[in-house]
Amino acid sequence: MAEPLGKIEKPEAKEFASKRKLYLVPLIFSGKKAPEDYAAKYHRYWQQVSEYVANLEKSSARWDASIMNRSIRRARKGLRQWKN
Repeated sequence: MAEPLGKIEKPEAKEFASKRKLYLVPLIFSGKKAPEDYAAKYHRYWQQVSEYVANLEKSSARWDASIMNRSIRRARKGLRQWKN
C-alpha cells in the first residue's frame, strides 16, 4: 500500500467566526467529448453558480467584488487552457 503523503486537517469553524465569509465553489470540468447528459448538467451547474454569486453580490453591502472577479478570471483562464 502507498505511503500517505500527508493529511489536511479540517479547519475549525470558530477560526472564521469574526472574519469574512468564505464560499467554496468546486471546479467542475467538461471535456470536448463529454456525454450530452453530463454536458447539460455541467452547464446547469455553472449557470446556478453564476446566479448564486450574482445574488450574493446584490445582497451583501460588504461584498468585495474585486476578489471574486479576480478568482473568476483565473478560473476561466484555467478552463480555457484545459479545453485547448
